[in-house]
Amino acid sequence: MIWVKPSWHKPYICAAVFLCLLVVATASARQGSSLINGVEVVAELDKSELLVGEPLFLKIRVTNRNAPLVIGNFTSALHFPEGGDIELHVQPPNELSYRYQAHEEPAVFATVEIGNKKDGSTHFELPIIYERKSPTGYLFDRPGDYVVSVKIWHSIMRDPTRTFTEIPPTKITVRNPEGENQQAFRLIDAKKYALALQQQATDDKDVIEKFLTVAKRYPNSAYAPMCAYVAGASVVFDKGKLEQGVAIVRDFTKRYPNHPMVSNAVYSLFFGYHMAGNFERAREWFYYLMDTDPGYRLLREENKLAAYYYFGRIEEVQNRRWWLYEKPWVLPKEMPVPDQAQGGAR
Repeated sequence: MIWVKPSWHKPYICAAVFLCLLVVATASARQGSSLINGVEVVAELDKSELLVGEPLFLKIRVTNRNAPLVIGNFTSALHFPEGGDIELHVQPPNELSYRYQAHEEPAVFATVEIGNKKDGSTHFELPIIYERKSPTGYLFDRPGDYVVSVKIWHSIMRDPTRTFTEIPPTKITVRNPEGENQQAFRLIDAKKYALALQQQATDDKDVIEKFLTVAKRYPNSAYAPMCAYVAGASVVFDKGKLEQGVAIVRDFTKRYPNHPMVSNAVYSLFFGYHMAGNFERAREWFYYLMDTDPGYRLLREENKLAAYYYFGRIEEVQNRRWWLYEKPWVLPKEMPVPDQAQGGAR
């Protein structure tokens, strides 16, 4: 047994140690999870370090681990303001914490209900960019340490008792952009650009032009991916500029394959072709998305377009075509000789 001599310094030492532990915990959180009635909900902030004006994403994944029923696995109103089920609190440097609203006003929001089959999952990505109280329109509008905490309220298996998944207070370190990043951000450092990025669409030609400039001139900057996505998604719904929008969106998916908005971008290709009346090409992009990301939030029977293209005609679509796919899905021109082939009976 080790005896420690009492000291009048002890309360201060304990307080200092507690503070250090709190700082470490706050800095390393970023994720929270729950497992309720066999349904797992995982929430995550995608980064802990940002540049001023850089997007932060809240990622939510719902997985049916062993729920007794498929229907009503998860129900929630995934909106930030009062009336929504996402309570995201932000504490800017040297300020009090407050509830984040994004671009919306308090309201009674519709809920989304997910019914995953066993081991099936559905995911959501929500950008955290715009702040109406900020002079520039950006939430992270100055360097320093912010603290972000998240509580997502939900109902599992349609249980009237609401439950939640929580991300504990997480430190987000924000730094000033430099070099290429600084030059890129200068082009979009205003409220209308921040709002368009948050809404993920705009019909303002100046905003689209600035986003395209950032994407083309500074492709490696922290701001280029989201600018490219929003510009492409905005243009692709204009029938007269469909192919231009398609080119922008496809370039985005190739250049930034791990970006949180990639599946959204592919869905915008599908929807753009559908709205233009090119149902054949729309169907191919829909199948492509089903194969590359079956957990995408709009690939469910409750979505009428998804029901039309697939879920309402499953037997008919079994013989789907794959000619739209690019490498590595394109079959080689020549069949491999037996010695080069892998698999098969031995």
